[in-house]
Amino acid sequence: MSLQRIIRPNISVRVVFALIVFLSVCSGKNTEVANSINSFGLKLLRHCPSGENVMISPFSISTAMAMLNTGAGGETKTQIDRAFGWTGVKDVLGKFRTLQTSVSSGSGTMFNMTSNNRMYVDNRFQPLESYTRDLSENFQADVEKVNFGSGDNSETVEEINSWVEEKTNGKIRRMFDQINSNTAAILINTIYFNAQWKNPFTKTVKRQFYLDGENHVMTDMMTVTASFKYYKTDEAEVVAIPYQSGVSDISMIVINPTTRGGLMALEKRVIRKRFSVIKKWINQSYRLSVQLSLPKFEFGSKLSNLKEILQAWFGVENVFDMEKADLSGISGERDLFVSKVIHQSFISVDEKRTEAAAAAAVQIMYRRGPKVVSIDHPFMFIIYDNKNKVILFMGRVLNPTVGN
Repeated sequence: MSLQRIIRPNISVRVVFALIVFLSVCSGKNTEVANSINSFGLKLLRHCPSGENVMISPFSISTAMAMLNTGAGGETKTQIDRAFGWTGVKDVLGKFRTLQTSVSSGSGTMFNMTSNNRMYVDNRFQPLESYTRDLSENFQADVEKVNFGSGDNSETVEEINSWVEEKTNGKIRRMFDQINSNTAAILINTIYFNAQWKNPFTKTVKRQFYLDGENHVMTDMMTVTASFKYYKTDEAEVVAIPYQSGVSDISMIVINPTTRGGLMALEKRVIRKRFSVIKKWINQSYRLSVQLSLPKFEFGSKLSNLKEILQAWFGVENVFDMEKADLSGISGERDLFVSKVIHQSFISVDEKRTEAAAAAAVQIMYRRGPKVVSIDHPFMFIIYDNKNKVILFMGRVLNPTVGN
């Protein structure tokens, strides 16, 4: 007689934390980048809106920012490296190249996972060949010339939205409502996932879903009994629900707090430990016959304040500052800055499968006109021989109307 564990719904409204799609592409030389993506995602989750369903794709956001970082320099690059966990990591681009290939390698009738990258470039702007080559070689990104700044750019908005919608199987729509005419380029990553359960749910009935310790709603609750990897702590039960994903080995990790109102406390502890505690639970899980009940759900999510989160909580400041941004690796000059980072996602879970999609976009803009420098108060001057590196003359001007 096999052991059996009954797991019933005890999940807070903050569904995203209790349901994590875990991609097993973290082995070998991808480990450092994969770990940095996982840790970034957990830290970002902490600053997502509370009291509502949320889903994010740390992979999508990290990929879009890695494409941007390829052209960053100085303190701008240092801040992005630090925020995304890339400081000291050797050959970040090579690791993203391998990861991108691995993530996009699965496709079939029961499993489909693809990731796509693209750079939309304004007709007036010519990025460095070295930069576009890096995007192509390491992110399989193509470059598309469009009109951002000449008259009506609504066709460009529609073109970009249509591409994102196509690459996400219609799940991410209207990513842009409008695009500023001062835009030089937009970097976009998309990821799409559609996979059947290895053990489909066999029964669905209306049951209570507890929003907290007292309140509940009635929802469609799916049930299946099968052998799952399982682990239990004082704080939570952890179940890995596998997909028909072939060699990719992908599961949904369900982290179910032991108390109905315990998700927020659990989330804080796990975020504090970054990904290490989840990895420990996964590694220590064991096979057990489980009667699992899981709600059907479907929702979309949008992070409209991702720029502000990156500035306030991750220390990514210079790239958004018109005066301080160093994206000279893109244009050859310090004439660009990032105005916006957008992230949208979608997930649908039913008896047979999970369908999920996300897109992340980084909007790069020209500095608006030349830097205005007005010498309208006392100043110092130096006449300098650049070749011989010697000061020939120097002085100060207190009042330009006073002569000898």
